[in-house]
Amino acid sequence: MDSIKWETLILQAYMQAVNLSASSFYVPSNDSSSYLNYGAAVSEVEIDLLNGETRFLQTDIIYDCGQSLNPAVDLGQIDRAFVQGLGFFMLEEYETNIDGLELQNPYNRHYT
Repeated sequence: MDSIKWETLILQAYMQAVNLSASSFYVPSNDSSSYLNYGAAVSEVEIDLLNGETRFLQTDIIYDCGQSLNPAVDLGQIDRAFVQGLGFFMLEEYETNIDGLELQNPYNRHYT
């Protein structure tokens, strides 16, 4: 398979009105309801259309864990969870079927 130039790929997406944004929504299973916390993050990003370089200009995170036992630990968990999410969506690859659904959900892996 030949490679495609970034400029050509972006032009094709634009001409076909392809939405190049991504979003995700997670709903925990019933067995995890003993420890729930809620959060949302919104990032303003800048993408260089010539080389694909992505810069995060600003990120706002809202997190509700109820009554905190240690705010310093919570802040560390929030920061690291956000960075882990960046890695998942920006750097890691996962196989999908023809409908775009994941072939193996990384959160349902069982280790023996």
